[in-house]
Amino acid sequence: MGTPSGFAFFLNPDVKKVLKKTLNSWAEFLGSTDSAYVLGDDSNGWFSKHGTDDLAMTANFGQTDYSFDELFKCDPSERYKGFTSWDNFFTRAMHEDKRPIASPDDDTVIADCCESKPYKVARNIKARDTFWAKGQP
Repeated sequence: MGTPSGFAFFLNPDVKKVLKKTLNSWAEFLGSTDSAYVLGDDSNGWFSKHGTDDLAMTANFGQTDYSFDELFKCDPSERYKGFTSWDNFFTRAMHEDKRPIASPDDDTVIADCCESKPYKVARNIKARDTFWAKGQP
């Protein structure tokens, strides 16, 4: 992809049609109940002990000590804590009182919207600028 030929390949209308069809199919699956199997509490599931502990540790950011169930809007008594699909889990909501936002009235402060860590902060960016994600511009 990072070559002129790779770039040209993805500009081809036929390639774009097939890629769009593939991505639409994948999105449909991720929004379906069939995708929820990865949320299990088995050793590889997102709701395994290490999975929920890691998610909670990142979301607490070393400042608090809440569990996954305390941090996120979920129903621990339901299968997959009530999440109906991978997408439903991936876009989970936090309890508002568990994630205070620094300087909510200051537009110069950027709040990270999920339990992730910012990769880089840039200043004085242009309307059309290059951003890198996972090693790709």
